[in-house]
Amino acid sequence: MGTALAAPYVNIYVFCKEVIALKQFLKRYSSRILLRFFRFLDDILILLLSNASSIINELQNLLNNVNSNLKYTFETSNRNIQFLDVNMTINSTLNRLETSLYVKPSNTFQYLQYSSAHPRHILNNILLSLSNRIIRISSSPTTKWNEFYNLFTRLLVRGHNAKNILQKILSMQNADRLELINRPKKLNDKLLYKNKILPFLPQIPNIRQLLENEFSTTIPQNFRFVHRCGSNLSNLLTRSRYPHSFANIVPEPDTNSLGCYRCKNPRCTTCNYIIEQNFFISTVTNQIYNIPYSVNCDTSNLIYLITCNLCHSQYVGTTGQTLRNRFNHHLTAIRHKYWHDTTCPEHFNLEEYSIENLTIIIIETNFINEQYRLDREHSDSPALIIRESIVNFRWLPGRGRESYKSIDTVLNTDEAVNYPTEFLNSFNPSGMPLHNIRLKVGSIIMLLRDLDSARMCNATRLIVKNLRPNTTEATILTGCAKGEEVIIPRIPMILTNKPFQFKRLQFPVRLAYAMTINKAQGQSLQVYVATSRVGSSKNLYVLAPERKIRHIVYRKALE
Repeated sequence: MGTALAAPYVNIYVFCKEVIALKQFLKRYSSRILLRFFRFLDDILILLLSNASSIINELQNLLNNVNSNLKYTFETSNRNIQFLDVNMTINSTLNRLETSLYVKPSNTFQYLQYSSAHPRHILNNILLSLSNRIIRISSSPTTKWNEFYNLFTRLLVRGHNAKNILQKILSMQNADRLELINRPKKLNDKLLYKNKILPFLPQIPNIRQLLENEFSTTIPQNFRFVHRCGSNLSNLLTRSRYPHSFANIVPEPDTNSLGCYRCKNPRCTTCNYIIEQNFFISTVTNQIYNIPYSVNCDTSNLIYLITCNLCHSQYVGTTGQTLRNRFNHHLTAIRHKYWHDTTCPEHFNLEEYSIENLTIIIIETNFINEQYRLDREHSDSPALIIRESIVNFRWLPGRGRESYKSIDTVLNTDEAVNYPTEFLNSFNPSGMPLHNIRLKVGSIIMLLRDLDSARMCNATRLIVKNLRPNTTEATILTGCAKGEEVIIPRIPMILTNKPFQFKRLQFPVRLAYAMTINKAQGQSLQVYVATSRVGSSKNLYVLAPERKIRHIVYRKALE
């Protein structure tokens, strides 16, 4: 809210703009149509004596035209409307307007815990102020007692005493609503009382009672003991005042705006290959993505994008090191032809390509930890959208594209308010199917769960044969059941390795046309390692068009 002047200033400024639109509206229609116009900051309540959509839309357009800095959206109703924390309803039976308390769906009711280190009168006043609010707003006894019951249950969750809650509510039941609506005038009691400020400690009992009972000392009534916050861990570790030496420091302006830039270190070789811009283009999705960070060669814990400016092939990698150190490994692998490192050495050592065709840019950073960075690389990183978007291209075989959306719910119903459905739909952790799966007949998919230990286990690849509303028909491509046609249903999958548990009802599949970066790097293996990863010789196939296989052996392993 800012200063005390902020709210009145905002109301006056915006209303001066709205007066122009209201005058134009009243010229076209009778002044009797517009009954009332209330405003509080960015919330408006308009009472119109008309339910014609054309009149309402015209008023909305007039308000949007007079002030280009604001956009007005209307919610209209003939019976019920919410304004701030008031829910107004027209009772047609009694022919009157009734009000009740309105609570937003996002409200988590995180009232102060009763075990918190605060003076007891502050904790008790929480119930008093909330009860006053219910009585002021609720015009009907039924709605009032319904809100009292809700308040009782919410405070119990926060550890408040049930007996104390009931006593306070019963003491407020006969309070005069009109007196509570009219705010009492504040009295200047600084001249009446003498405040004695003491640090608050929850272990210390009431000071006045302690002095009067234990020391037989009479404390004058005009003496008040006022508590201030005691020392806590935050006060001990931080300070609000800068040291005196900071006064001589001149702040340096941030010269780098958002985007990827060179570090301008004379010895940095990465600067010769980095692209300085605030966006990057995916050559698979043909879309432009912004870079909402200011990064350079010294940035660490990131996801980067290597592009060949000759054929526009792209490689996405991730590292916890700085970009300079990781890129030096790439340069060494390309120059010394370390084929086992990544796919980059093989590509840039072809006849028509060279290391001069290589460019690199940072596309994501500022990850909470390494696991979150790896999850982003495997799931919903912008550059990795190519894995799920490849189904949209014309050269992909198949027909009849379908979109399947999941049903996401939180297992703990008490946490449903903290995690709305929109957030759960956007959450795409590794090992779970996407909220919106787009498939077409002919798509190659991979199972994410064990449906049948004999035929359909995790990582089994299939090809889609038919798409139905609740099932998908597919043919198994690998394993002992190769060629069999199966039906894949929607199944509930529960994620448990996060701060909360949620269930997703979806087909347990993902597209398998593209591999994750770690999987792709693992395709270059030693012959012994590759052949030892199969359980049966029947499942082993070796492709050797030139009847030769490059066998890479580390000398250190033989020493």
